[in-house]
Amino acid sequence: MPREILIASVESRGLGFGMPDAVPPFSAMQIAAVESRGDGMGIFVVRCVNGTVRERQVFGVASAATVTVSVDWIDRYGRRVDVFDAPHVAMVQLSGDAVGALERGSILAASPPHG
Repeated sequence: MPREILIASVESRGLGFGMPDAVPPFSAMQIAAVESRGDGMGIFVVRCVNGTVRERQVFGVASAATVTVSVDWIDRYGRRVDVFDAPHVAMVQLSGDAVGALERGSILAASPPHG
């Protein structure tokens, strides 16, 4: 699926979770490129497609609701930052069991904090 169609689909269908009338998650990002990976961690170029992405934030993989990854660090144009927001792009290090399954186009989402 071309990237433009996927992004339009994400924006119009609640991030493609099969819940078109649901409120989109607090934060969501899409894998734009896989830079490297190995042993439960990887470096990815991602685009924030909703909300904000923060260090140490935990994301679920859209295709497998019980699988999560954590954002270890965020790099924007050679500088480490704590947060970035939509529609910007950043390089991130992700860790977790699902890192090996992530590929270009994968959508990751975090629910809003409770409380």
